[in-house]
Amino acid sequence: MKKNNFQIVVIGSGPGGALTALNLLESGFDVLLIEKGNYYKTNELKNYSYKEMYEKYNYSGLTLAIGNPNINYVEGSCFGGGSEINSGLYHRLPENILNKWRAKYKLEYSNEKLNKIYTEIEKDLNISYQNKNNIPKASLKLLEGSNKMGLNCIEIPRWIRHVKNKYIKQSMTETYLKKYILLGGKYITGSEVQNFNESNKIFYLNIIKQNKIIKIRTNYLFICSGAIHSPFLLLKSGIKKNIGNTLKMHPSFKFIAKFNEEINFLNMGVPVHQIKSFKKITIGCSISNKAYLGIGLSESGSLKEMRNWKKLASYYVMISPKSYGKIHKIPLINSPIVRYSLNKKDIDRLYFGIKKLGEVLFKAGANTLYPSINSNLKIKSISEIDKIKDLSKRKLNLMTIHLFSSIRMGGIKEISATNPFGQLWDHKNIFINDSSILCDSPGVNPQGTIMAFAKYNVDNFIENNKINEI
Repeated sequence: MKKNNFQIVVIGSGPGGALTALNLLESGFDVLLIEKGNYYKTNELKNYSYKEMYEKYNYSGLTLAIGNPNINYVEGSCFGGGSEINSGLYHRLPENILNKWRAKYKLEYSNEKLNKIYTEIEKDLNISYQNKNNIPKASLKLLEGSNKMGLNCIEIPRWIRHVKNKYIKQSMTETYLKKYILLGGKYITGSEVQNFNESNKIFYLNIIKQNKIIKIRTNYLFICSGAIHSPFLLLKSGIKKNIGNTLKMHPSFKFIAKFNEEINFLNMGVPVHQIKSFKKITIGCSISNKAYLGIGLSESGSLKEMRNWKKLASYYVMISPKSYGKIHKIPLINSPIVRYSLNKKDIDRLYFGIKKLGEVLFKAGANTLYPSINSNLKIKSISEIDKIKDLSKRKLNLMTIHLFSSIRMGGIKEISATNPFGQLWDHKNIFINDSSILCDSPGVNPQGTIMAFAKYNVDNFIENNKINEI
């Protein structure tokens, strides 16, 4: 790349970064989009395969938040970020959560504009429901058990497009990034921003690409590298105030359920039902291909059950905790150290959710549950579910794909890292526009909220920074 001077650099090409880069480009700004991972075309790698995990996940998915218990977290590291690897379930931020954020954090978003943005995104991503005849049996099992218990179980829409009896996920490479490239947007992949410094309102970025150092200059930075790596980049660059010490996540626990009949099949895809009957708890279906089942069964010492994989499916309980985590920058180490410990109330809520998930699965006809726990424990009945509580909580194998709030946005400078539109308080030319800015746990899949907030913020930037002013 010959040119090294741009008006705006966007770091990270996930949902926040992709939408940000496209909107800035369409408004006439000179933009460079930088992505640490590589660019893979749709279906170039098999969905939910080992190869996809190795190539598209940060550190191949081997990332851990240290606590009691530890929590494995996963992040996308490819062109399109998390949108390329997640299940594509879509939610708007619940109105009661938005109202709490307005009151507690002085968030200034208007309902009218935010709803307009949501509608626009839903059109762009073709948010839609699955064909009723193609809903996986594993998903219907959750619905069956919920109905027997009188619980509210609903189908969640996804960003999908139906073409020739196949579903194509409308990830960033299929939507906003595709348009960005067609419009001539500049981007580099396989390129990690190590740090940056500022002099006379110009930012100087140090980037590693193929073991070579690239130097880039820019007037404005939009950092969209996710809830772990956006704060880590700021910390490496000497910006520390309120950065990385308010990390939130949605920890999840899983059961692999065994049924008497076949409920799984090759290329089943993503089950689409969720139970929303409990405060700060979501129960749903998980990816249940053979590779993921193998990982789960090995945790409980039951790998031999793989011969019955067609009768197996994976389910989760996810909580919205009160606890906060922290991201640390350790000298001479170029990877973040993440700490996150659940408090007693969060652990109690998790155990309550585990019990309810187990009850639903047995009501749906499961005969055995294999928990995500470091113990050769098999659950054969509802009365045995409490055996999990009798074990040390350190044995729980928890994971999450939802990370946020590490550079919290809001109108109170003392408790927020950015103003209500993602601009760092003390660095006027730096904007954060990804999951980091969410004020707290949204309680639902955050991608729709991330994109809506990113759009709101970039529109505000465009309105306040006309081309002739830069």
